[in-house]
Amino acid sequence: MRNRTETHRWLTVEELNELLVELFGPQVRISNFSYMFLLTSRKNKTEIKRTLKFLLKMGFPKERIVRFAYLLGTDDRILEKNLNLLLELGVPKKSIVTYAFLLSRNPDTIEKNIQFLWDLGFSNRAIASNPQLLGRSPETLRRNFEILQGLGIPKKSILSSPFLLGRNPRSLKKKIDFLLGLGLSKKDIASCVQLLWRDTETIQKNLDLLINLGLSKQKILSNPQLLGRNPKTIERNLNLLLALGIPKEKIVSQIRLLGKNPETVEKNLKLLLDFGLSKQSIITNIQLLTINPKTIERNFKFLLELGIRKERIMSHPILLGHSIESIRKSFSTLLSLGIPEEKVLVYVDLLRCNPKQLKRNYMILRTIFSKEYLRNNPLLLSRSPTNVISTYQYLSSLGITPEKLGPILLSMTVGRYRKKMSTFMRHVLDYDENETREKREILAKITRKYFASHPYQMAYSSERIIKKREILKRRVAKEFHSL
Repeated sequence: MRNRTETHRWLTVEELNELLVELFGPQVRISNFSYMFLLTSRKNKTEIKRTLKFLLKMGFPKERIVRFAYLLGTDDRILEKNLNLLLELGVPKKSIVTYAFLLSRNPDTIEKNIQFLWDLGFSNRAIASNPQLLGRSPETLRRNFEILQGLGIPKKSILSSPFLLGRNPRSLKKKIDFLLGLGLSKKDIASCVQLLWRDTETIQKNLDLLINLGLSKQKILSNPQLLGRNPKTIERNLNLLLALGIPKEKIVSQIRLLGKNPETVEKNLKLLLDFGLSKQSIITNIQLLTINPKTIERNFKFLLELGIRKERIMSHPILLGHSIESIRKSFSTLLSLGIPEEKVLVYVDLLRCNPKQLKRNYMILRTIFSKEYLRNNPLLLSRSPTNVISTYQYLSSLGITPEKLGPILLSMTVGRYRKKMSTFMRHVLDYDENETREKREILAKITRKYFASHPYQMAYSSERIIKKREILKRRVAKEFHSL
């Protein structure tokens, strides 16, 4: 109800200036838009004061009202209707204060947007978490949805990134064209939607930074999520990894690590060092720095409770990143196969294996090996049974008895053994390709007999054979002087 002494006329400039001083003090200034809106709102002083009281009661700080002073000139019926719409959706009052402009929007627009978002599959809770969308024009929401679907972004991903619907459609399309111009495909963009809310300057800065690090553009584009990270995050992680002594080549091979939360990386580094893991082991198992620190702490405690010595855990740190449930299942499976617990606690690498794979490998290997042999050599269960059997047959053909075939020898492939024997013939027995067939057969016979007598030297690398060739030559001369 209007005061009878006040008319429906606009406030004069002098009256509005006096009112603003009365309400907010002489030092406060409002935007030109709000000023002109109040001048033309046809609200009188009493109505403006009543609206101010309403907003203060809602929890609006005075400085917020100053910023959105045009709300004071908005029809109270519009303010109240919009407020009720937002509260019914579950929008917190704090968010209404943040997105104060919503209260001045046409209620029909807000209702249309709510209906459109419902039709897409948004819940009230999702809309309430992104109330700014309700202030956009329905056409903007619709156009952006079509643009995003045109990229191949699944509806589910759009629902999880609702703020993209509120972007300026022209700006959104321009961003997509920029990303396509870098060499990303629509599929790449669809799998990494966070790139669509990053400014082009940040993306370009990240691209230049990664190229300067030594990464090829192709490698970078195969990990597009990095381009959307804060450049400071990438630089902070890079400096941390370099300070740890990790070579650039190693960092490049674990490119995703650069985009991880720096606090997670730093906390994991401290945890692993406190556990007793050496810097070199951390470098070797660099992926551990990407895991949730709570997971590492929980796994470390669980492995100790399982009976695994701390030193053993430190020699197989990759277990710290595995699922406890997976480790528990593998442990139970190994025991059910008859593997002694003390063996499991020694060959802890077995705990990384899939329980079904362990059972399958056991059944295949039992066609060649006895239960007792597998109980004593459980490490074979983590190897490819096809390779193990092939190697077993090959080494047996050389005259190496099964009793001498430990898991280390059986873990290598036939191809590697042939390469070692070839190295032995060339560097220890001085084999030459021009040798006669008869001599070649004699040298091959010596090689087979030598390794049959010294099976564990089959574990030597080719490089070690070359390094020890003088010692090996003397040993061969002593043992095979009659040939």
